[in-house]
Amino acid sequence: MKYKYTVEEKDFLSLQLFAASTSKNIKIKKLLGWIFLSAASGIFSIIIYRDGNILGASILGILTFVIAALYPALYKLRYKKHYTKYVNKHYHKRFGETASLEIFKDYIVSKNKTGEGRIKISEIDEIIETQDYLFMKISSGVSVIIPKESVNNIEALKSTLKDRKIKFTINLDWKW
Repeated sequence: MKYKYTVEEKDFLSLQLFAASTSKNIKIKKLLGWIFLSAASGIFSIIIYRDGNILGASILGILTFVIAALYPALYKLRYKKHYTKYVNKHYHKRFGETASLEIFKDYIVSKNKTGEGRIKISEIDEIIETQDYLFMKISSGVSVIIPKESVNNIEALKSTLKDRKIKFTINLDWKW
């Protein structure tokens, strides 16, 4: 069966944000940044307090708690802004493009305006299902974005992919 869908800017952005949110390196970077900023401002607060400046220490102490509380949200905003620029720079010609998947026993044919390609079923590492997408991760490091809302029959597509014994990970709670 042939499945058609359209890929938009938000779809490319969601793939980038999903990859970032599951990356161990980015999680470690976020944690270390949060610890460093919180600890540095906390230490400066203590130093100022030891010098006898209680007002300055109190203000910096409050600032420490504000930094600790807001850092995760600000980090997410920064990454979203970064990936929005990245997607607009690198994928803008593909926005609104119609693509199709045709699934056969041993391979999948993926077509878009630039051409077509065959993906061996054995080369698909996994398919990740989120609330809005299916992300097909291929062993070469490439991912195929399948927006659920624009596929002509998403349940049939999911069933067909599961029948091919591809690793299927369900992550319906994912949000950026």
